Amino acid sequence: MAPATTNKRCSECSRPQSVLRRGLCPNCYRVWARDHRPPNAACAECGRRYFRRSGTRPTGQTCSRPCYARWKHGRDQHNELSPPAQLVTRACETCGTAFQTPQRQIDAGNGRFCSCACSGFRRRSPRGRLACERCGAMFERPVRRGLFSAGRFCSKSCQFEFLAVHALEREPARSRAYRALREAVVREHPFCTRCGDRQDLVVHHVLASRQRPDLLMARDNLQVLCRPCHTQLHSERGEMAHQQVLP
Repeated sequence: MAPATTNKRCSECSRPQSVLRRGLCPNCYRVWARDHRPPNAACAECGRRYFRRSGTRPTGQTCSRPCYARWKHGRDQHNELSPPAQLVTRACETCGTAFQTPQRQIDAGNGRFCSCACSGFRRRSPRGRLACERCGAMFERPVRRGLFSAGRFCSKSCQFEFLAVHALEREPARSRAYRALREAVVREHPFCTRCGDRQDLVVHHVLASRQRPDLLMARDNLQVLCRPCHTQLHSERGEMAHQQVLP
């Protein structure tokens, strides 16, 4: 038996339907009702009338997330207002705006910023102003330390064109014999020769193996360092990118 045909169509999506509500199919009606439900509650923060669903928690007394954030400020985990004596007025470390925060937040090391935007702006990494080594263009980049080409070029194209002309010599292959020698040197000297630390040790070549590949396996050319001292030593050699922090 062929299904019965209908001439009813949804005014929104134009699909044929046997039952329409306000001229809409069930899917379109749910979308319409979400924004056109009659208000049955008043926001505890701004006073605006809004529709509050029956399954909402008893603590949900606001119409939006911004209103809830303002309503929750100064309340504890039970949504009880903090005593006035425990609210401290402070100045935001980013914009200088005065705001109130509970004393317990200050004791925990928080309560330094008036908003999430100020906190994110203050916590972002500082930026440095550099000159590209190939084209000379000035550019800004987050301050970081990197070996060789990091933070020296304004773009990847400048980096590739510069390295194509000034390519570094390839290091000699690190064989299994070299790895065994490196482990033996660390066992004989299980501490950093600069700071005495015994954690995260690496083997450093006094004369770089790129310039002197014949000294790759020479014990008198090997020096045991911790990783921070190893990075600092390469920085002192001028192989690290030092950036000037913007004010």
